Order: sequence, then C-alpha cells, then structure tokens
Amino acid sequence: MIMVGSAARVLKDHGFRFLVLPACSADPNSIEMAFPKSTAHLRRIGARNFDYPVARIEEICGLFSPGEC
Repeated sequence: MIMVGSAARVLKDHGFRFLVLPACSADPNSIEMAFPKSTAHLRRIGARNFDYPVARIEEICGLFSPGEC
C-alpha cells in the first residue's frame, strides 16, 4: 500500500495500521437519506446551536415513518 504524506508516516511509525475499506454501494443507505430531511427541518425551525436540536430530537424523530426507519 502506498502512503502519502508525513502524517501517514508518523502514524505508521507509532504502530498504526491502515486498512483498505470495501467499496461503498452507489445506493444511499437510510442514514444518508435521513440527514437531508432532518437538517432541512432544523433549518426551518431555526436551530442554530447544539442545544436546540438535542432538545427537539423527539420532534425530529417524528418526521420519519416506521417504513423509513
């Protein structure tokens, strides 16, 4: 395997191993499909800090049907 850059060299020197991951499917998974819907909702309700979305997690979960989950 070819490792490029000094960061990879330093990590390897410290015992880290690099693994090649299998290719991903071209089809989006359910998490990838859920992010646009939930982020659009957060933008719509004006969530602009970390605490607000956390407080609204039940509301966000209610956006998805059981079939989507």
